[in-house]
Amino acid sequence: MKMNRFISFNIGVLISFSGMLSSAGYAQRVSEPYRVDVELTGFPDSVKMVLTDFHVYGDTAMLIDGKASFSIDIAEDYPVHLRIAGPLPISPGYRNIWLMGQNGYHEKVTGDISQFNCNKVKFEGAPWSADMNSWSEAVSDKWAEENRMRDSLADAYGTPRERQLILKVRQVTRECDSMIVAYAMEHPNTYFGLWRAIGVMKRFPKEWMKTVYDGLNPEFRNCYYGEVLRRYLSNKQIEIGDSLADYDIEGDLDGIPFKLSDLKKDYIAVIFTQRGCGPCIMMKNEIANLDYSDKIAIVGCSIDEHREEYEMVKRGANGAFPVVWVGPGGRESEACLKYSVNTIPHLFIFGPDRKLALSTIGYRDGKAKRIFDEILSKRK
Repeated sequence: MKMNRFISFNIGVLISFSGMLSSAGYAQRVSEPYRVDVELTGFPDSVKMVLTDFHVYGDTAMLIDGKASFSIDIAEDYPVHLRIAGPLPISPGYRNIWLMGQNGYHEKVTGDISQFNCNKVKFEGAPWSADMNSWSEAVSDKWAEENRMRDSLADAYGTPRERQLILKVRQVTRECDSMIVAYAMEHPNTYFGLWRAIGVMKRFPKEWMKTVYDGLNPEFRNCYYGEVLRRYLSNKQIEIGDSLADYDIEGDLDGIPFKLSDLKKDYIAVIFTQRGCGPCIMMKNEIANLDYSDKIAIVGCSIDEHREEYEMVKRGANGAFPVVWVGPGGRESEACLKYSVNTIPHLFIFGPDRKLALSTIGYRDGKAKRIFDEILSKRK
């Protein structure tokens, strides 16, 4: 089964970080699937958990006496990003840990329920396990702080404390992401460091990412993650005032080739979306109740890895707007790299002159109407 590459998304600034281990020498594709044994205390007996990429479940297992085993056949010949999540069914308050996987390796993960979400578990058995352990030791407390704040933020939704907590969460997130970049700069020739670097590369100055890339040896420059970083550095990311002609989006619309520049309305609004994105669904529902069809061409851009997921997103739009698929690259597709898309929904609007007039991320109630009304009012 072909696994997705999950890209995490945050913003950040650089702080000092050192003392990490590094690893190299990764196997090529072999027939034996990647296996994980877990020993996890604190969970109720007989709960189900899942080893998965970000969107497509891979293997489920039941914890008996705190132990379970998973197995996934990974098509890529490099380590891919996975997570162990549970208990199933997934619901608010679920826990997960992040790891890497590649065929031919048998890894062991040990820890406690309190160490989930902040990844303070122990890894052994894979070439990258030492990197995961040293990284987790350094940042797990900061991750735990971020998760506590996010839990508080959910409880404070709609209250006067919400704005203050949002600012605090952003600050802690910046600190976490800065550690990622510093680690990647100091240890570029590891799959773990590269994977983490491309996860936040769109939120940091390109000069910092170039430092990471310049430190790669030929093996890692030519691997999947090194190639993604190269493509990102070679493309100029879109900015307000840039022309659609230089940043056209090509894709598949119900099996028909599509180009964003072919749309003829005064304004073009493109919404980058993905299966399972709650705020994307809320924005779609709002747009379904609006009518700007005489002035604005609204298009969804699915950044899902698999065609099947795109079909789900298209059906979920339910005619509110057409949805285009940009191919299997996901957040690493050319469209996402050029538009610097990490957080979704991400809305871009081009004006009658076909220059980018607006770029905004996230969703709150009434946001689409406020933005569309403001854009059209400037035209009068």
